[in-house]
Amino acid sequence: RIMADARNCLRATTAPGMLDVFTDMDTKLEKIQKSLENYLEKKRQQFPRFYFLSSDDLLEILGQAKDPMNVQPHLKKCFEGIKKLEMHKPGTDGRRHYEATGMFSPDGEYIPFAGTCVTDGRPEDWLNKVEAAMFSTTKKILFKTLEDAKGMKKEKWVKEFPGQCIISAGQVVWTSECERSLADADTAKSALRQLKKKWISYLNKLTGLTRSRLDKIVRKKVVALITIEVHARDVIEKL
Repeated sequence: RIMADARNCLRATTAPGMLDVFTDMDTKLEKIQKSLENYLEKKRQQFPRFYFLSSDDLLEILGQAKDPMNVQPHLKKCFEGIKKLEMHKPGTDGRRHYEATGMFSPDGEYIPFAGTCVTDGRPEDWLNKVEAAMFSTTKKILFKTLEDAKGMKKEKWVKEFPGQCIISAGQVVWTSECERSLADADTAKSALRQLKKKWISYLNKLTGLTRSRLDKIVRKKVVALITIEVHARDVIEKL
């Protein structure tokens, strides 16, 4: 009001009592800022992956908490390697709540959750449930990938399972094969030679697979797997 009446910057800012008004406003602003930081800190403690988000992004999520779809753009900052969730609104296929049924990588690779995850309520609560669903699903798929690593044809195996699980299972198999070859000191050298031949044959199959018609996702998986397995072959050679 003082500024509106004065219509002059110098007179308005040097008016009696103006400094006290500004000081009081600044004190109140600091209190509001501190309260806001404490509030966001509590939310981050409830879901630690919120620490990866800026305060502005977190406020955007909390301010639109009624619609879980608004969290989608921020998921890639919370979870490395995750672009979005497969989410369904209430009313679709008889659903009563918002639900997440799977996850997509930035490359487009899709993994369905082992069970349905309800995404209603406070974001920090249902995101913890989503994280648990990710762990549970990945654990089951990794076990299945490892289980089928020996019996299934490599071409089918690579296409059937997610890239990270294939690489992890491949490393487990390679480690166990190396340990088996080194178990007996008397036959270790010949056993390692046999293992090297086996790995070269395996690499040839993977290389042959790259010459066939593959979609973008499978090709990326095969190339990543070849890179890891070439290193594995080199280690066997050094052993």
